[in-house]
Amino acid sequence: LLLDSPLRERHGEHLEALGIGGRGRVALGLHIPLKAELGAFRMDGTVDLADARLTDPRWDIDFSRATGRIRFSERGFSAEELSVVMDGQLGSLSLAAGAFTSDAALAFEASLRGRFDVDSLLSRQAGLAWLSDWLAGRTDWSIGLRIPEAPGGGAGVPRLFVASSLEGATLSAPAPLRKGAEDSLPLAVSLALPLDAGPLEVDLGQLMRLRGRIMPGGSLDGSLDFGPVAESVDVGPGLHVRGQVPALDVAGWVAFAMRAPSDGTANAGAGFQLGSVDITAGQLDVLDNAFVDARLRVRPRPGHWQVEVEGAELAGEVRVPLDLEEGIEGRFARVHWPSGRA
Repeated sequence: LLLDSPLRERHGEHLEALGIGGRGRVALGLHIPLKAELGAFRMDGTVDLADARLTDPRWDIDFSRATGRIRFSERGFSAEELSVVMDGQLGSLSLAAGAFTSDAALAFEASLRGRFDVDSLLSRQAGLAWLSDWLAGRTDWSIGLRIPEAPGGGAGVPRLFVASSLEGATLSAPAPLRKGAEDSLPLAVSLALPLDAGPLEVDLGQLMRLRGRIMPGGSLDGSLDFGPVAESVDVGPGLHVRGQVPALDVAGWVAFAMRAPSDGTANAGAGFQLGSVDITAGQLDVLDNAFVDARLRVRPRPGHWQVEVEGAELAGEVRVPLDLEEGIEGRFARVHWPSGRA
C-alpha cells in the first residue's frame, strides 16, 4: 500500500528497504481534487500492526512480533513506540520520515530502547566486534539513527547514537577501564554508517573520551584521552592515548597494546594501530606492586614496543619484543620497591 502511494516518490529509499511482513488493519483517507481550485492532493491514514516482522538489510535489522500503529500522509510516515522483539529480547522502536521527523533537516530517523545483550548489538557491526573481548553482559540501551537531508535532495551520511549506563554489563579492560556489572558508567557513542564515512566519538562519563575515525582498512585513528581534555590536536595515524588516571595496570595495557602491530599495518583482530601512549598515573601497578605518581610513555618501534617510566619510585625503560621468546629487556635508573613487598 505505502509503496504504491505518493510517499514512494520522496521516501522510496526508506520504504523499499523497510520490509513489513504480516497483516495490519488499514485506515485510509484521500482527498483527490478533480480541478485546481479544489486544492492539492492529500492522503492520511494509519496501519495497526499485530505480531508483524520488520526488516531492514541496510542495518542488519530483523524485528519480530512488531505491534503498534504506523501513521502516514503524503508528506511522510511515523511509528511511535512499536513493541518489537530482537534476538528474543523485548524493545521499543520508533520510526519517522519526512514531515514526521523531529527535525526538518532530517530525511529519516529511528530509535530503539530496551535491555539487550552486548553481543547482540556489537555483532551487527564487524568493525566493532573486537570490543566484545572487553564488554559483556546485558544492560539498558537507547539507540538512535539519524539520516539528514542531503543538499539537492536525497539522503546524507547516516549517524548512529548509542547511550547506556552500562549497569549490568562488565568492562574487563585493564584499569582504569574496568568495572563490575553492579557499577554504572555512562556510555555515549556517535558514529557514521558505514563506520569509515565519518568521525567516531565515544565518552565514558568523565573518565575517558575518544575522538577518531575508522579508516577504510578497519583500523582506528584518533586520540583517547583520560581525565580533563585539552583541545583536540592532529595526532597522526594510529590511536594515541594520553591524559591522567588515578591508577594504571601496566601489564594489562602492554598486553592490550601488543594486539596491535608496531609496523604501521592494520590488525583486524585488534581494530586499531597504537600510535603512542603518554599517561600520568597516581598509582602505577606493576607486577602486583604500586608505584605512586609516575608517567608512562609507550611508542611502537619496528619489531618491539618501547616503554618508558618516570617517577619518584620508578624510572627506566623496557623493550618489549613482539615475539616474547626474544626476551624482555629493562634498564632502570631508579627502583624504590614499595614498602612491605618482597
